[in-house]
Formats: sequence, C-alpha cells, structure tokens
Amino acid sequence: MLEYQSLRTNANVTVLLVDDEIKLLEALSKYLESRNISVLIASSTAEAIILLKNKIPDIFIIDVIMPDQTGYDFVKKLKENKRFATTPFIFLTAQGMIKDRIKGYRLGCRAYITKPFDPEELISVINNIILETKDISNISNIRNEIKRIRVLLENKNTNYLKLTPREEIILLEIIEGKSNKDIAQKTKTTIRNIEKYVTRLLSKTNTKNRTALVKFAFRFYKSLRANDENRTRE
Repeated sequence: MLEYQSLRTNANVTVLLVDDEIKLLEALSKYLESRNISVLIASSTAEAIILLKNKIPDIFIIDVIMPDQTGYDFVKKLKENKRFATTPFIFLTAQGMIKDRIKGYRLGCRAYITKPFDPEELISVINNIILETKDISNISNIRNEIKRIRVLLENKNTNYLKLTPREEIILLEIIEGKSNKDIAQKTKTTIRNIEKYVTRLLSKTNTKNRTALVKFAFRFYKSLRANDENRTRE
C-alpha cells in the first residue's frame, strides 16, 4: 500500500483517492495537501477497503476503470455499508461517454471528471461538496425525527407545501441520500416513475436540483418543528 505523510495534519477535510495510476496518485495527493486537504490514497479498491476499516473520509475520489474492480462496483459495495452509504463521491475516468456519465450520476456521484483534468476543477467540486455539507450538517437530526415530521405534515392546514403521501415518502428517501434506483427498489416502482416524482417535488418547492431540494426540506421541517413547539409552550 502506498503511504503519503500529511503535510498539514490540521486539515478539516479528508478525502480518499482510489486510482491505479501511481504517478497520478502521488501528484494529485501533493496538490490536494497543498490546499489543506488531508489525503488517504489507495492504488486499488482492495487497499481502499483495508484503509476504511479504521478511517472514514469525508469524500471519495474514485477512478472508474481499475484492474481489480470498477469504480461503479466499488461504490455499490460502499453503499451497502451504513458507515459510507451517504458519503459523497467523485468519479475520475478516461472515459467521457454520455452513457458512462449517466451510469455514474445514477449511482449518486457529485461529479464525473474526465482525465486529463485541471486540478482546480477537482478543488472546485470538493469546495462545493463542503459547502453543501455545512448547509445540511444537521441532517442526522432530521432522520431521527422523520416520524414526527410526517405527523406535522399530515396535520398542517397550509397551502405553502402540499405533498401527496407518495411524494412525502420519496422526499424523505432523498433526504436520506438515496439514489433514484434505491428509491425505486424500495417503493417497488420504476426509476422513470421516481424521476417524475422528483421533478414534481422540484416544481412544488421551486428548487433546481436534489441538493437544493434537501436544503429546502431541512428549512421547511425546521420551521414546522419550531412553530409546533411554540404552540406547545403557549
């Protein structure tokens, strides 16, 4: 396994970089470390799994084509583990075909970066993920209160946001970080139907993407809870 000493041990963000190109690993690691990002590196998915026994990175950066296992299969395995199921990931690849990108996005990747690339592009993606994570840092609290939130939604007489029971279920699954494929399997419907429901939710909440939808849901649920608690105190 490759070893790389962190240049700045006080970095706030840790990424796991998985790629079988050794030179790329070394060069990219040094660059990321120079930007105060802590880096764990593995030249195969097998090495990555060993690292993950003791480490939980904030972001995965994964090469799609590797000898032992594809990045797609590696991500599927990660999602089976509750420790990493919602950890954001970025795909790196020499393939730029639209069908490959679609496959990556359906798995939930935050970005699909084609080699060769400017490291600043990767830094920008990482920064965006960090900002999004800060905005929804209390998402675990929402998960713990999902039952109570559903009751609040069902008992609110408001025109601000009216969701059908199925839309509520799908929104809650999106908050959990589930992909359209995961939601389709759980609700026993097709991915196409889930895409339609997501489009409706975006329209009802006036949001443009899943990240904005989650942020909206967090603010809305927080407001409902606050109003409910105020009435209770009264």
